[in-house]
Amino acid sequence: MTLIPYGSKSWLVQWDSREACDQVAPFLMQGLEDSPPEDFLEYISGYQTLLLIFISPVTQAKLLTYLNTLTGQKGVAEPKARHIEIPVTYNGPDLSYVAETHQMTCQEVILRHSEPSYTVYFMGFSPGFPYLGPLDTLLHTPRRKSPRTRIPQGAVAIGGSHTGIYSVDSPGGWNIIGHTSYPLFQLAHAKNNSDATRNIFSLHPGDHVKFVPQLPDAL
Repeated sequence: MTLIPYGSKSWLVQWDSREACDQVAPFLMQGLEDSPPEDFLEYISGYQTLLLIFISPVTQAKLLTYLNTLTGQKGVAEPKARHIEIPVTYNGPDLSYVAETHQMTCQEVILRHSEPSYTVYFMGFSPGFPYLGPLDTLLHTPRRKSPRTRIPQGAVAIGGSHTGIYSVDSPGGWNIIGHTSYPLFQLAHAKNNSDATRNIFSLHPGDHVKFVPQLPDAL
């Protein structure tokens, strides 16, 4: 774990690998939720990073002391990962392409994609879009050479070594293999709610997601 200054009031926690990140980051995020340090504002999770933002400058020594209490002492709470099932209709326009690329049938793609329990690594590039993994290596598929100008909300897709769900209508270059009606970005839930941010987004970093195949319209 490496600490990198990130402006006058932020520190970037960086790991050498996703595996190392998986072992520590959930404890850090849980600790930041339950007992944040003095002047802490927010954290932003990345693939192998965690950006810590403060209201005022904090020294590296002080931050290290706090982080070590979260990862090295007994009695620290276990991360409260949520387990969420998301129904998916596997009838996306790129399902056949993914199957042909990997010399599989469409049904094999569906089985391999829906079998794992995925971790929400981080959120981006649009509000509520979850980067999920690990994806079966046999399903790793490069992004499309020509991105689509509009991908509908709820599209379930594969992009490189990750899978994800388009949370809003947007352009995109991932391979669409299905669709879900599960809401990811719900701005209306922020109204009259003191915990607005966590209610706007249905998924959060560290959550576990299981796709549940529904009967497709066509394969």
